[in-house]
Amino acid sequence: MHDATGAAAVGIAFWVFVVIAVVAGVVSDYKKRRIELEPLRAALERGLPLDPALVERLMARPEQPDPGINPLHLRLGGVIVICVGAGVAILAACLWPLVPVAFLPVLGGAALLVCIGIGLLIGARIAEQHERRAAAGSPSGGSPPAGSSSGRSPAAEPHSGAGAAGAPMTGGARGSGA
Repeated sequence: MHDATGAAAVGIAFWVFVVIAVVAGVVSDYKKRRIELEPLRAALERGLPLDPALVERLMARPEQPDPGINPLHLRLGGVIVICVGAGVAILAACLWPLVPVAFLPVLGGAALLVCIGIGLLIGARIAEQHERRAAAGSPSGGSPPAGSSSGRSPAAEPHSGAGAAGAPMTGGARGSGA
């Protein structure tokens, strides 16, 4: 019975931490917005005339450009999560002599963390490939154009179209340049 109480306490502590983190984020956003609108409130209390452009500027949330996904951040997160998974696996090994019943659940948590880390690394690779394609000017997805077997246009494919002398290349000479 003592083992189940300790496990429940750890679970409850985790969820309390998550709730506190979420509430702190919401309160922080609220306080930032309140500070942003303080000049408007002070002007209204004093009865000063307000310029509509100033009111619009203060009331509007600034548009923040979408920076996209930085592959470096995904890779860093993946490495960190994999290392945490390895640490949790070591914790499982240390718990084995003390609480043998906790070994497999904790080891399962470690495996889950490692899988999440691997997923982040794969996501970083995909984001890098997407950035490369976007930088090259090729479409990022969707259906291929009519008459094309790939998602890229014939002009974007490096070895399609005309050969070195301007003559159309055949399938066997593709890539040889002759």
